[in-house]
Amino acid sequence: KLMNKKTLTIILLAGGIVAIAVAFFLIKDDPVEPKPKPDDTTTPIVPDNGDVVIPDNPDVSDPDYVSIDPLDPVEPDDGDGTTPPVDDSEPEDTSGFPKPGDNIVEPESVTETLYKETFDNPINPDAESEEHKEVYEKVQDFVHFTIKYPTWLPEGFMMTEVDADEGEEPEVEGQEYYGVNIFVYETDDKKIEILQGYIDLGFVISSEKVEISEGRYVLFWPGEYGGEDTIGLTLTDDQDPSDYYDYYIIGKNVSEQTLVDVAKNLKIF
Repeated sequence: KLMNKKTLTIILLAGGIVAIAVAFFLIKDDPVEPKPKPDDTTTPIVPDNGDVVIPDNPDVSDPDYVSIDPLDPVEPDDGDGTTPPVDDSEPEDTSGFPKPGDNIVEPESVTETLYKETFDNPINPDAESEEHKEVYEKVQDFVHFTIKYPTWLPEGFMMTEVDADEGEEPEVEGQEYYGVNIFVYETDDKKIEILQGYIDLGFVISSEKVEISEGRYVLFWPGEYGGEDTIGLTLTDDQDPSDYYDYYIIGKNVSEQTLVDVAKNLKIF
């Protein structure tokens, strides 16, 4: 039998409805990602290749805006969302200020086995006799032999330096401590150094032996030993119990007689 036109029309309508329904569900399962709005410039667009694209005209007034341009300087934030003012004042001139260490005054070096000091105000042995004597007393406190003190020095000579220490401890008990203690006096271009201790001066030829008192002698060194215009002597004392410790006097631009007079007045405390 042939179906009538009414039945055919109903079949075609039902088929169209089914087709539309299928198409609708297919579109719903595969949504299309919406494009960003033209005025949405606060968030960079990230393409599929991962490169960040900086919007052409970002809205920098947006509180959520953060610059990703490496050439765009970032001002520090003080916490309230405002940028602190830039200090464009001239830097302070510090060229005249004291530099580190300018005002440091090196103290004298005094320990139980050391006394070293350069006197900014030289000591006058005559006018400041007690202070002068105290220098020798400090050294006597730690050395292992008898220190001798000059009771006379030529007029004008001032004590400018002392360099003394206990010396190197002997390897064998009972032997002498190796080292020398130096007391320096100066005036103008003249200089006298009194050395006391146990040291090796090397091979020194004495040019002259002079007795300064009973049992006490000085042995003069040749001038070239201490340099130009310098002479020296060694003081020996037959009565001195410090058999291996020596006493030397070196003078620059002074006479032999001056050194002899200093040696004569080198006394035990």
